[in-house]
Amino acid sequence: MTEAVDLVDMFRLGRLPEAWVAPPGLRQTRELVRYRAKLVALRSGLKAQVHSVSAKEGVSVPMTDLFGAVGNRLLNEVPFGPGLPDQGRGLPSASAAGLEKKQPTRPRAPGDPQT
Repeated sequence: MTEAVDLVDMFRLGRLPEAWVAPPGLRQTRELVRYRAKLVALRSGLKAQVHSVSAKEGVSVPMTDLFGAVGNRLLNEVPFGPGLPDQGRGLPSASAAGLEKKQPTRPRAPGDPQT
């Protein structure tokens, strides 16, 4: 009961701190950043999985970027062993898996000029 009385007194005297709620544009930007972070984590996990399956199958990866143009050709040519289902014998290309390198884009935020 004392806490309620204290809160009423603080409110009456103007000493109760107000909560700050971010404006809609900032909330939307934060949501986009969180969503992009999830997508990046998903992409990283998929790449790690491709590396893992390649290593388990004994595929030598001589290039530094398995998801570049040369690595893509390697992934398209590699037959995988009998332990994998027929539809999974060849790993998808980086472009088919959505792993190709693209310039990052960001959605237009409110107030951005039209291009």
